[in-house]
Amino acid sequence: MKFEMNFQDKAFLKLAAKVASSQATAEEQLDLEKLLHDHPRYEPEFLQLKQELRQDHKASLWLSALRVMLKTADPKEIKNIAALKQADPEQWREYQDAKEFTEALASREESVKTMKIQAMPDHVRKELLARLKASREHRNSLRADSR
Repeated sequence: MKFEMNFQDKAFLKLAAKVASSQATAEEQLDLEKLLHDHPRYEPEFLQLKQELRQDHKASLWLSALRVMLKTADPKEIKNIAALKQADPEQWREYQDAKEFTEALASREESVKTMKIQAMPDHVRKELLARLKASREHRNSLRADSR
């Protein structure tokens, strides 16, 4: 089976991909706006494409951020992450969030390793079991009364 697209669909896909990835000229952006205005059926597809590209870009940013933090990134990647601070403050903030999240996970992992697990004192266990039993009995009595 041969897959074919008409000229209009091809034009839409080309323009939508450029605009959604911020690679379009001002003229191409206007062309897409006109195409979307003339053919509203393309609007949901364009919005979905933008969303998917945004998610892919975010995942790629997180992977790059992890490689930079783990010191496994290549020099170009390190340069690109550093450039975000000036070029794209929103993405820089996302990088900072990824870094803070990863550091928090790492520090939690370290604290769990050093934690000593202790048995619950017997008097505490007995008190908790007594409260649980009383709570169940109360709940069962409420059910019996409602019948």
